[in-house]
Amino acid sequence: MLRETVEAWQKAASTRNALDSDKILPDKCTLANLAHDLPECKSLPQCHVLEVLLRCLKKIKCTNRGSQDKGSIQQLASHTIELLGQPFSTLHSMDSPAVAEKALDVLKCLAIDFAAPLDEKDLVCVAAYTDSQDAWTTPSAASSSEDILSNSLNNDTRHAFIASAVLEHFIRPVFSRTASNRITSTGRKAHFINDDKSQVTRDSVTGTTESRPWKSTQVHAITVFAWAVKHASESLISQSWPLFTPVLLALIDDTETKFKKKGLVALQDFLSRCPPHLIGNTGLGEVFEQSVFPSLLSLPGVTPEDESLQLLGPAYNAITELAKTWFPNGESTPAKMKLLIKVLREGVLAGYWHASEYVGVVELLAQKSIPIISQLGPYAVPHLKASPGLTRAALHALTLHTGTSVHVLRHHD
Repeated sequence: MLRETVEAWQKAASTRNALDSDKILPDKCTLANLAHDLPECKSLPQCHVLEVLLRCLKKIKCTNRGSQDKGSIQQLASHTIELLGQPFSTLHSMDSPAVAEKALDVLKCLAIDFAAPLDEKDLVCVAAYTDSQDAWTTPSAASSSEDILSNSLNNDTRHAFIASAVLEHFIRPVFSRTASNRITSTGRKAHFINDDKSQVTRDSVTGTTESRPWKSTQVHAITVFAWAVKHASESLISQSWPLFTPVLLALIDDTETKFKKKGLVALQDFLSRCPPHLIGNTGLGEVFEQSVFPSLLSLPGVTPEDESLQLLGPAYNAITELAKTWFPNGESTPAKMKLLIKVLREGVLAGYWHASEYVGVVELLAQKSIPIISQLGPYAVPHLKASPGLTRAALHALTLHTGTSVHVLRHHD
């Protein structure tokens, strides 16, 4: 029955006329029928199969269904998960995002309306579709994947799922051959460089795709990791931070812009959820500072302008978040002032002098200087006086803001 219905749907769709689903879909169908007939549809376009399957499921939802349907629900969910696992090996397939979107619609219906049980591997697969910017997904697919994860995990199970299924058993093996020589095996700052670890790091940069699967065959692992960071609680990070830091450094220290950018965004999310004492007690403040600073100098002439604009925003967001987390409660300590002045002088001002003819870069630098100037207050004035052009741009960006730093700057302008 299902195959004939899909073929009729496909034929109707090819005519470009309005589809009348009531005429095409069967009057009655059961979960058992759908599960039984689904294997016969493997040779048909999966977008059409999934569309028909979803519409049939919505019809069944409105009718009675038996207690014996658990097996059928599981079979339908397993088929859908199998489809979701395919695009990662065929990332350049034109129909992969469309298939993923339909598959996630079906899985969302099964999970929410039919209580389909999804195991940890299934949920890891779903998490790989949560970034709408990825080549294998769409905004609708990303929304559906978030809905599925929210429905399947509560606060307690999410904590355990991220720590165990995601970080320990999925992410850690993928990044196991990409190690930073600036942290120890326990994730803390390394005070002595390990030569053996340095060799591992060099191999991970220059080696084959087998040493860096997160850049080739398992690129979706980065999306799963980013989702885990975004949904991690402060208590989870406090307990499991050594599972986060090697991955963050691997991404930020990578030479390719697309991976570095994802690492910087993830670092900002991580820092915003990080217990303040952790950054100082472990020495990670210095480690993250060293990793982020090179991105502040990714300027036109050294870096293509479009890539520069991609990196500068996340880099300044990350370094500003680092200052807030490292030195909490609005403390104006000498160490905090030293860091912010370094960011202002060696980042913002150096960037302005190097790329002053690039309007987009200057505008971005002026915008990102706002939180730095606001935290420095009058300490920023001597440094800004040396760059009146940037000062004017920053003041223009600050017109929507009020505060001491604005009046101080105007007083000294």
